[in-house]
Amino acid sequence: MEKVALPFDKAEMTAPEVIINRAQIDIFQDSVMKLPVFDHPFLIKLSKGAYSDKAVRFTFLQFSKHVQIFTACLGALIGSAPTVRDRAVLFDNLQEEMGGGALLGAHYMLYVRMLNSMGISHEEIDRTEAVPSLLVLNDALDAAVRRSFVSGLAWLGIGGELTIPNNFPYLAQAAKKTFANIDTGFFERHGSRDDEHNCDTHLLLAMHIKTKADFHLVTQEAMKSLWLRAAVWDEIGHTAAGM
Repeated sequence: MEKVALPFDKAEMTAPEVIINRAQIDIFQDSVMKLPVFDHPFLIKLSKGAYSDKAVRFTFLQFSKHVQIFTACLGALIGSAPTVRDRAVLFDNLQEEMGGGALLGAHYMLYVRMLNSMGISHEEIDRTEAVPSLLVLNDALDAAVRRSFVSGLAWLGIGGELTIPNNFPYLAQAAKKTFANIDTGFFERHGSRDDEHNCDTHLLLAMHIKTKADFHLVTQEAMKSLWLRAAVWDEIGHTAAGM
């Protein structure tokens, strides 16, 4: 956690059931690292400059549709958190996403600034529709955070934050390679912080998993998110190849 003090004491975090749950989560997380969303072929090719400027602009414009809804889903999950201490852990993530209270430092605003530096106007951002796979991903994320606290955490952490340290460097490299005057402030806010946010969700999951059914729910929901994210890169990559 970056700004908010951890609201749990040592005894709570080292309770036997919590330690076991965290170990199981770690094993599961390690097992998903070979899924297509990690080191996706499209992202690798994109980072090497294999696509036209138009295709790169298309990719970043499409991904903005997911960046845009992330804080809304995170806020919904915070609202469904069982205790104020759970909310405090997630609030640390939300505060960072919102630029610590500085609107221009909010992640979506930084992303829009990056799009502007690519020559993409606010009007173009507003009128561009998301590709079908992105609509499915966004709707599924929104449904997950409203369905239950555990399912929302699975989508937010293992199904989301875990992919960022892998996916974003490819995107950042593609942006820098394609646009000489690119504003990369958005990417400078990601990396180790996302690892920390993922660890925070792990802790909350470990404290809220009570049964085998709960753990099955975590793995099932995280897998849904990871496969849907891979489908987004598949679709965007297929379209970009024709540009």
